[in-house]
Order: sequence, then C-alpha cells, then structure tokens
Amino acid sequence: MFGMMIGGERWFEPDLLWDLLPDGAIAYSDSSSYKIRVADRTGRVTRTLGRPLVPEPVTRRIQSAMRDHELQSLEEGSGGGFFGGLGASGAEGVPSDFLDQMKEAAREEIENREFFEEIPVLSVLRATWDGTLWIQRRGEEPWDALGPIDVMRVDGEYVGTFAVGATEMPAAFGPDGLVAFIELDELDIPSIVGRRLPAAVR
Repeated sequence: MFGMMIGGERWFEPDLLWDLLPDGAIAYSDSSSYKIRVADRTGRVTRTLGRPLVPEPVTRRIQSAMRDHELQSLEEGSGGGFFGGLGASGAEGVPSDFLDQMKEAAREEIENREFFEEIPVLSVLRATWDGTLWIQRRGEEPWDALGPIDVMRVDGEYVGTFAVGATEMPAAFGPDGLVAFIELDELDIPSIVGRRLPAAVR
C-alpha cells in the first residue's frame, strides 16, 4: 500500500500519517500520541487503536541536545540534505565561499529554529495488502525517528514488535506478503530487494 505524511516547520512538529486499507478505509494518526483512527469510505471513524504510550515533553535539555547534534552533523557532513550529500570534505568544483555562506545560513537556521512542545510518539504508519498495520515509533534519542516497529491488526490485536535493527520499514508492501526494501551498497548506489514476510506479520 502507499502512505504519505504531511509535516510542519518546527522541530518535532507532529506529522499526519496515513495509509489506505484493502477495503478502502483509511488508517491515520497525527503521530503526537499512540492513537490510530480507522475511517470508512464515508469518513466515519469506525474504530480507534492505540497503546498506552505518551509523548515526551520537550525540555531545554532536549532542545540543546538537538541543536548540538544538528550542528555537529552539519560540520561533519553526515546529516541529510545538501551538506549530507557533500560529506565532510565538501564537493570538488563548488566555490569554498559559496559553501561557507550556505553553512552559515544552515547554522543560523539550526540555532533559531523553534520546537513543538512534545516529541511525537509515532514516525511512520503503513498498511499491508492484508490490512495489517506496521507502526514505527521514534527511537531513544530526540533526533532518531526510526525506532521499534509494532505490528497490529486493524481490529486492534497486537501481534508483536520488531526491535531496532531487526528490520527496516519496507519501502513498499505487495500481495502475498511481498515487500520491497531499498538497500545501498558501499558506493551508496541504491538497489531494490524483494522479500516475503512471514504469515503472522502480513
């Protein structure tokens, strides 16, 4: 199935997570708490799924740690976006003064960016072709959006949890338990790898 998210500009701004279920219903969450609503084709909410997990308040310590992490990633070229693609050594043929200006602008944005008051509980919501929900929680660190993955039936039955490192969230779900992952080789060249899920988590 195909999912989307819609987000804001502040750090930890909740995202609208959703995916389409096989019967045409939609499972969705605002990601701030562990609450997933299922709406039918008419938009009527028919059930609400959840677990007793609450968002963490954003303290001054968390704000400082987040800024420090982002500034370090900027200097090392290890984050996402433009500078993450360049790496720590920059890019051949790109004027150094241009890179300096871009980095200074990025530094200013990091230092002045505002925060939402809580860290959302959820980061990804996907549905399999059989209607099972894969729900990814945030990780232990404030900047880590890719934590454990819970598997839950649409009727609310909790199937289990994949610990961090056990599997990534598939890039796509297909029929008969088929899933696709995007993997990078040592040169960061992507390839699509297909696997079949065990029946219990389809």
